[in-house]
Amino acid sequence: MGNLPSVADVVATMAPTEIDRAIRALTVRQRALLLDGDLSSVWAVTEDLERCFAALSTGAEGSRGR
Repeated sequence: MGNLPSVADVVATMAPTEIDRAIRALTVRQRALLLDGDLSSVWAVTEDLERCFAALSTGAEGSRGR
């Protein structure tokens, strides 16, 4: 498993529309986990959401002024 890319690496290569879809899917997943009471998995999904938001905001900053 050492040769698999990290979530951050994968998100960094995604287009903004792909990141938006990922955020929507992760949010749905997070809600389902919350309703099931699976808090440890909720935290894992939250970390992935944070990576998506960071990549999206970095991409937005890089496209300003173009």
